[in-house]
Amino acid sequence: MTRTYPQAASRWLAMLATAAVIAAVAGQALAQDRYSGDRYADDRYRSPSPQPTAGFAQVDDRAIIQQYNMQGFGDGFERPDPFAPTLSIQQNNVDVARVRRDIDTFSRLSNELYTELDRMRDRLPAVRNRLADVLRLRARSRLLADRVTNYSQLQQYLTDIQGLDRDWRQISYDLRAVRGLDRNAIRLIDELDRANADISTALKIQNPTLDYRQLVLTSAELRAGMSTLRDDIDIELGRLTNARNLLLIANQAQQQAAHFAGLTLEKVSRDELANEFKRFERVWTELETGVRAYNNRYVERSVRRVRDSESRLRELLLIPQEMDTADLIYTTRTLERDVNDFFNKAPLMVLMRLPEASVALPTADQFYGVLENFVDNVERNQTPEDIIDAYGYVEDAYRSFERVFRPINSEDAQVVLNEVEKNMRSLQSAMLIEEPFDRRVAGEIAAELENLSMHLDQDVRRWLSRSRPPYRDQALRDVQNYVANARALHETVVTGGNVRDIKQRADQMWNDWIRVYQHITKCDTSERPYLARTSSRTTPKLVELRTLLQ
Repeated sequence: MTRTYPQAASRWLAMLATAAVIAAVAGQALAQDRYSGDRYADDRYRSPSPQPTAGFAQVDDRAIIQQYNMQGFGDGFERPDPFAPTLSIQQNNVDVARVRRDIDTFSRLSNELYTELDRMRDRLPAVRNRLADVLRLRARSRLLADRVTNYSQLQQYLTDIQGLDRDWRQISYDLRAVRGLDRNAIRLIDELDRANADISTALKIQNPTLDYRQLVLTSAELRAGMSTLRDDIDIELGRLTNARNLLLIANQAQQQAAHFAGLTLEKVSRDELANEFKRFERVWTELETGVRAYNNRYVERSVRRVRDSESRLRELLLIPQEMDTADLIYTTRTLERDVNDFFNKAPLMVLMRLPEASVALPTADQFYGVLENFVDNVERNQTPEDIIDAYGYVEDAYRSFERVFRPINSEDAQVVLNEVEKNMRSLQSAMLIEEPFDRRVAGEIAAELENLSMHLDQDVRRWLSRSRPPYRDQALRDVQNYVANARALHETVVTGGNVRDIKQRADQMWNDWIRVYQHITKCDTSERPYLARTSSRTTPKLVELRTLLQ
């Protein structure tokens, strides 16, 4: 079958062919395997090996519980959430024994689910991104089952039971989106849904407990993103035909986003939030469709930010995600445009100097071909399974394309390659596919750990300047090492370090944290509550990162 490519692509493919002949005649030594070592170890180019890294400890929540229970530092439970609706109970309307049995059942089932998912993580790498959440849920439910023994304790831990409901609903939502779960895992998810419903019924919890804090933050991001998009449309497209109509639609979407953000602060019910969010989506769909026709990079970046916030809000509101075929086609066409742009900005002589110049032509040809085949599958309304199968070829071809062309010595071309990489991630996201190792999530965790380490360092120095215990110098050295390793971990993740190196950094961070923790629990000054708060956030984040890397 003969493929038809855009004119720019055809011209550059022909020039690449000429360049390959010239290179062969000149007898240039091409390093065919130069990038077959560490580069292929990077998870961006292949899935992490199912074999666990030697010396990387298996995560177990016994260690978490032990840390939580030490000297009142971060007891694993929540403090009252100012964003969440208040839950009140009456002693004569609650059967405490029943609530405890229901929590105990939930704890047992969460343990079985974690064991089942842990068994599946090598066969189905997407579950790795959920293991930390289930592990944290298992630890919390076990602690609640042990501590809620009478009405007074039930009142004390109401906020945490609400948190259990909130976290499980989100985990259940996320796990049901993972393709390939076996029947036993699905059965356990169903049973946990029922156990959670039993707890809610016993406590008269009528509405699903949402993560209102994240709803407030993400709706604020949506509102800010819409404001930026509206300005970009005005500046970039203002004088073009129909742009004024787009501005009217953008104003409507911005106002609805602001209205929705206000409702999250008012803590209205999930149903009301979902209805108002769907109002926003109807206007947003019309705006996004109109904006795409202009093919403007600045506007597209703002659209991408709004779309990310929209997707996150759907998750927080527990609205099922759906594969958008129009979005798939648009993102694929954008990829093709970026590839054409890459060849327009890559000088021929620079392409000739690529380490793998001899395979540049077939590599580019293959990438164009699989992109066209993918669009064809989507336009023919193939099943999601067929579309995902076709995407597998796109992903394989992209890895080859990235390997061959990424070493190019051209700053402009590198910028376009970065856009290609972003659009590949957007395509993957639009297909609801999760990576075995989510580098974006790992980067967010590493950034938070580094930020927490700096707060820790400041509070420890203030504490030790006022109270000079005999272990002062050792404590300062341990904290200094911890801060340095937190920085190194963050840099390793962000700069594209391979998974093996990130695992080693995370393992070192955990060992450093245990030493630091032993020091800060001895604090006897006014810094103690600040250190405790930092501790209660640090331990779960370290566990989350380690679980993500298993």
